[in-house]
Amino acid sequence: MPALPSAAPPVLLMHGAADYMVPSAQSIRLTGALRAAGARVELELVPGATHFWNGASDVGGIVLRSVRFLLGLS
Repeated sequence: MPALPSAAPPVLLMHGAADYMVPSAQSIRLTGALRAAGARVELELVPGATHFWNGASDVGGIVLRSVRFLLGLS
């Protein structure tokens, strides 16, 4: 993975735990790299969700989680 800048912005990663197109291991790896660079990063693996949130039991909750993250940045 390329080096990340120390001034990386806050990042929220929400990844379907059952994603068959992009393995969740990629988000886990990115989370580690961002933390090592000193960035604020939050990772949430969404149980049962595949790509595009198919299989997620609470898509509204995913959206709400994202909004709360963004509101917390101000």
